[in-house]
Amino acid sequence: MTRPGESGPPQSTPPQSTPPQLTPPLAAGGPRGSLRLHAMVLLALFAVQFLAGMVLNLFVTLPDTHPGTTGGEYFSRSWASLLWALSGAGGWTLLLHTILALALTLGTLTLFVRALALRPPPQAARRWRWGSGVAFFFTLAALFNGLSFTDYDEDFSSLIMAVCWLLALLGVVAAMLPPRHPPVIAAPRSESADAARDTP
Repeated sequence: MTRPGESGPPQSTPPQSTPPQLTPPLAAGGPRGSLRLHAMVLLALFAVQFLAGMVLNLFVTLPDTHPGTTGGEYFSRSWASLLWALSGAGGWTLLLHTILALALTLGTLTLFVRALALRPPPQAARRWRWGSGVAFFFTLAALFNGLSFTDYDEDFSSLIMAVCWLLALLGVVAAMLPPRHPPVIAAPRSESADAARDTP
């Protein structure tokens, strides 16, 4: 029984639960938001590359003989073909196609390196790393097969180049997909819960 003027034992306050906070998959201005912008630019370049390749395939006939069509092993011939294409001697469509191929190779490599430096949550980082890695691998393969087509004029090289282009594009798209379950950040412990725990 408590006498008048005396305070009773401290009443414990039930702990208040704070709902978990969900982190957005891509925070605006954050590193992953910057990666998404990088990937969107790459997708636009892939689309322009597709159009340039179609115009080159349908309306442009490359000369039967040019630097790179003769010589020894693949790399020396491909280097000669690359320099010839960049000189503009094969036409503006081939020049644009070659510049875009180099830009996409460098762009996917840069995206992959940036994804490797991405911090947790692990699920998002893993998706970006795998997707950008696949995109870079097949973009590089498309470049090599495009040079092979310029060297040897084999339709099979053109087919492989187109397949690699598609797989590289899918790699970028896969990296941009949102996670199935957004990562959850543990809610900070409330002061009332700490006070209730310290109360005897």
